Amino acid sequence: MTIKERVWGVIQMHTKKNPVKTKEIAEAVGTNVREVREAVRELVLEGKPIGSRTTPAGYYVITEPEELREAYAKLMKRGLAILERAKALKDKHPELLKPIQLELV
Repeated sequence: MTIKERVWGVIQMHTKKNPVKTKEIAEAVGTNVREVREAVRELVLEGKPIGSRTTPAGYYVITEPEELREAYAKLMKRGLAILERAKALKDKHPELLKPIQLELV
């Protein structure tokens, strides 16, 4: 069984009211927190309904439409915030991007 399959097995036992912490998953499957986060990312991209929350912190299986809407909205907000920061860096320091643009060409 792969780490990803074991991570999914642990998360499947948890709900929004009882999420499992990343560190607990790592200990349960015998890996580290970084690999757990990567496994969760891959699982979500494959279509597994995994949500996360901060209080109490952890991952859980999305079982209700409202949970899916909340997870979607949170990810969109985080993604847009990251894009906003990237744009600010590009706009305020365009001279630093020239070497990157040359490498891409």
